[in-house]
Amino acid sequence: MREWDEQKRKTPKRAIEEKFLKEAKYQKIYKHYLETNDSKLFEQLNGDYSDFVNYTILLSLIQTNIKYTSLHVRESLQKQYSEIVSEESLEYAVNQEQSTELGLPPKRWEFIMEDEALIEAVSSLTKREEQVIWLLFVEDKTNTDITTILGVSQQSISKTKRRALKKLESFLEKGG
Repeated sequence: MREWDEQKRKTPKRAIEEKFLKEAKYQKIYKHYLETNDSKLFEQLNGDYSDFVNYTILLSLIQTNIKYTSLHVRESLQKQYSEIVSEESLEYAVNQEQSTELGLPPKRWEFIMEDEALIEAVSSLTKREEQVIWLLFVEDKTNTDITTILGVSQQSISKTKRRALKKLESFLEKGG
C-alpha cells in the first residue's frame, strides 16, 4: 500500500519527465549523455529540464487564468443578459397593458405584412385572438410562453388560436 502511495505522489513529476524526454532534441542529448556520461551534457539536460518545468508551470498558470477569466466573463454576461431580458419583459408587459387599456392591437400588422387582405383579416379578430396570433407567429412564442404572458390556460390559448385561424381562413376565402 505504501509503495502505491509513493508511486501516486511521483506521477506528476514522472509525467513531466516523460513529456520532457519525448521531445526529440532532449532525447538526443539524453542518449548522448547515457553513452558518454559527459558532465557538460548532464548540466545542459538539468538546465533544459528546469526550463521545461518552468515553461510547463507557466502554461498551466496561463490556462488556469484563461479558464477562470472566461468563467467570470460568462457569469458577468449571463447576469447582464438576465437583466436585459427582465427589462424587455417588463417593457413588453407595460406595452401590452397600455395597448389593452387604449383598445389598440398589441402591434402594428402593416409593419410586417404587405397583403392588405391579410391585414384586414387579422384586424377582424378580437383583441385576444390578435394577441395570440401575434405572439405565436410574429414573436415565435410557444403556447406555454403565451399562457405565462397572458395569464390564461393552455386550453384557452389552443381554443383562441383555433378560432382565430378559422376566422382568418373564412375571411380570406370570402375575399375580405
